[in-house]
Amino acid sequence: MTELFSLSLLQAISDWQIGGAPKVARQRGQTLERECANLPIEFRSVPSACFRRMVLEKGSIWSLLSEQALSEKTSSWTFDLAVAKTFKEGVPPLGQGLQGIIFERLPRQDEIIVNLWALFRDADFQEAIEKHKNSIKHFEKGMGKYRDTQCEIVLKVEALAQEHIYSLGGHSSSAEEILNQATEKIYGNHATPAQKDFLRRAMEVGPDVTGPRWLTHEATRTVLSRVEPQIPPLRARKVDQAVGGSAGAGNS
Repeated sequence: MTELFSLSLLQAISDWQIGGAPKVARQRGQTLERECANLPIEFRSVPSACFRRMVLEKGSIWSLLSEQALSEKTSSWTFDLAVAKTFKEGVPPLGQGLQGIIFERLPRQDEIIVNLWALFRDADFQEAIEKHKNSIKHFEKGMGKYRDTQCEIVLKVEALAQEHIYSLGGHSSSAEEILNQATEKIYGNHATPAQKDFLRRAMEVGPDVTGPRWLTHEATRTVLSRVEPQIPPLRARKVDQAVGGSAGAGNS
C-alpha cells in the first residue's frame, strides 16, 4: 500500500516553507505541486477567500493598474487576514519606492495545490512527521520551524488583477503633523497654546493613527476609483514612448 504522507511529500513541503531565490522557489513549487496532486480533496480545498501580501515596485504597480494584470506564480496565501497584514513586517518602510498590497482571491479548485493548514491538523500527517523528521533535509529550517503558523494555502495563480486588491499599505503623517493640521482646521491660523495643548491631550487618549497602516477595504476601493481616470492618459503616454523608442532604434 502506498504511503499517503510519504517522505518525498514531507520533504517537498519543508523545502517549500524554506523558500529561496525565484528560480529555486519555482522548482520547489513544481515539486510541491507534483507531490500534492494525489492528496485527498480535503487537503486541496479552502473554506473561504485567501489573502496574499506583496510588495511591488513602480514597474509592477504600472502593470497591475494600467494593464489590468500582474503575472503571478505558485505562491503562499493565507485565509487569515491578520497573518497577511503582519507577514514580513507588514507595510514596507517609507521612502524606498515600495508599495505594500494585500490581494484577496477566492481560488478555483484547479488553483489549489495544497492546504497546509488542514494538513498540519491531521493526526496521520503529524504521525508521518514524527516518523520521518530525522530523514527530512534541513527540517529545522522548514517544516520544523514554520509548521502551520501562517495558516498557509499554496495556490497556483497565473495573474492577479486590480479587482483582487483588498488593501493598500501606507504611512500616515507624524503625530505633530496631524496635530498642526487639526489645529489649523479647527481653530484657524491663530490657535492659542491652550487650544493646541487641548488637541494634543485629546490625541493622546484616542487611538493611535500615526505610522504604517493597511487601509480598510472600503478606503482602498476609494483610492483606486480616484486613480482610475488617470490610467488611460498614462497608458497612451507609455505607448507613445514605446513607439518613439522603436523609431529611434530603427534610425540608429
